Amino acid sequence: MRKCLAGTAALALALYCASAGAQEIGRLFFTPAERAARDELRLHPPQAAAPVPTPPSVNGVVRRSAGPPTLWLDGIAHDLAGARARGVVLGRRAGEVLWRHGAQLSSLPVGSVPAGRAGSDE
Repeated sequence: MRKCLAGTAALALALYCASAGAQEIGRLFFTPAERAARDELRLHPPQAAAPVPTPPSVNGVVRRSAGPPTLWLDGIAHDLAGARARGVVLGRRAGEVLWRHGAQLSSLPVGSVPAGRAGSDE
């Protein structure tokens, strides 16, 4: 028991002496200006710019006399709920498709690619 206690005390003393000679790391940012800039970024992170929404291309619309309509947006068939989730609603006139982005409502021509996608391949 005494040997174990003496060994533990010797180990603790050796660790204490070894750590006493070690250098402190110090601060990562040394100047007050660098620390202030870091604090400002931490407290007020920069806001990312909101992405500009691009309208889907309307490939086609089928209005049935009996049954729900189907809209093809970007080559994928959607029912009314799926189209609404993408911000697209049918207008009152035949062939009229509207796109809601924010508080604005824009008409989407059926069969044409929107201006924001003019250079894209489908």
